[in-house]
Amino acid sequence: MPTEDPTNEEWEWFLNKLEEALLKCFPSQIQATKVMAILDVLSNHSPDEEYIGEKIEPYWAEDSVINAVFEVFSGKLKELEGIMQIPLSYTYWLPNISIIHLWIQY
Repeated sequence: MPTEDPTNEEWEWFLNKLEEALLKCFPSQIQATKVMAILDVLSNHSPDEEYIGEKIEPYWAEDSVINAVFEVFSGKLKELEGIMQIPLSYTYWLPNISIIHLWIQY
């Protein structure tokens, strides 16, 4: 692709060989393979993954104060999860709101 200030030779090459210029924009097979491998690793979840606020440790459940605080915390997480699950059909009602703005309320 031509740069912001292409030379006359670069511009002529671009105009005469559009397909070749387009092909130079694509990543090599090695680059594409690396990106796909990294995305695959980052998108997988561990089978023994635990989510915060899902269940309390048995030792902590014995203490009534800790158990009560955990229940409040777990409830707020579930409330946030409900906010984040706003159906896409409602997004036209909230054009300038992002999920971050909804989090700030809490």
